[in-house]
Amino acid sequence: WDTFVMSLHDRTERKITRHDGECDEMSYYANQAPHWSPDGKNILIASSLAGNYDLLAIDVDTLEQRMIAGRPWDEANGQWSPDGRSVAYTVNQDGNLILHAQNLESGRSFSVSPPTGVSGHIFLRGHGSDYRWASNST
Repeated sequence: WDTFVMSLHDRTERKITRHDGECDEMSYYANQAPHWSPDGKNILIASSLAGNYDLLAIDVDTLEQRMIAGRPWDEANGQWSPDGRSVAYTVNQDGNLILHAQNLESGRSFSVSPPTGVSGHIFLRGHGSDYRWASNST
């Protein structure tokens, strides 16, 4: 499966991901859960092209892909912080979904939930003031 963007002005669509090959369990979910960055310049996706899920930010103008989280285990369910300087996502290293946050400038990632149990998906609802992102998350 691929991810497309469509112009609201002329209704043209453009494919921003590339997934070749046969459809298997992993490719069925390839490029899942796209989320626009707060500035509208990037789309955050979980891609399974490497054989496990990794988080990528794709520049919608240049189609340049920037790896956000690419470890040997699954990182998925990414969400941007309201200021676009951090990303929250789940990591499935051993069957438990652990919530992580990553500062995009420093690349520093850290766990923000207990190492056991299931954190699940990340849903940010409401207004930006409802989110509790630390301004000094380095």
